[in-house]
Amino acid sequence: MMAFYVRHADLQAAGPLSARDLEKAAALTGVYGLLLLGSVLVGKPVTVVLLTNMYAKSPEQRARMKQSLQASGVHRHVLVLTTMWGIGLLLMLAISVLLTYTLPIATVVLIRPVIDYGVIAALVAGTAAYGSVILRVRQRRQQGGNVTRPENNPAGEPGWRPPGAHPRSTPLPPLP
Repeated sequence: MMAFYVRHADLQAAGPLSARDLEKAAALTGVYGLLLLGSVLVGKPVTVVLLTNMYAKSPEQRARMKQSLQASGVHRHVLVLTTMWGIGLLLMLAISVLLTYTLPIATVVLIRPVIDYGVIAALVAGTAAYGSVILRVRQRRQQGGNVTRPENNPAGEPGWRPPGAHPRSTPLPPLP
C-alpha cells in the first residue's frame, strides 16, 4: 500500500495524472487479492508461508509451525481469513477502477486514500470480529464438553442438563 502512495507522489510530481496511471497503481492491490484467493484455491494459504517465514528462525521451527497450523483447526480459519482479505482487496481494486472512470482525476487522487484506508480498516475489524467469534465458539465447546460428561452429573438425575444449556438439548424422557 505504501508503494501505491509513493507512486502517486512520484506521478503527481512528474505532471498531470491520467486514468491509466491510476489503473496501474491500483493493479498491485488486485494482484495481491488474486494471489491470496489463488493460494486458498490451492489449499495452501500464502499467509501461512508469510507467517512462518517471519516468525520462525530455523528450518525446524518453520516445519513445526507449518505442521501445527495445518494439523489443528486453525488451517480452516486461516483459509477463511485469507479468502476474506483476498475478496476485500479485489473489492478495493474494483472501487478504484470505478472511481477512476467516473470521477475527475483530481477528485480520485483525494478520495482514494480514504477509501483504501476504510477498506483496510474494515478488513482488520472483520478479522478481529471473526477471531472473537471463534474464541467464543471454542470456549462454549470446551465448557459444553466438560459439563455434559456423565461424571459431572454425580446424582445421575434424568433430564439433568449443564448450566446454560438450551432446554431442547436434553433428550425427552421415554413415554410410559
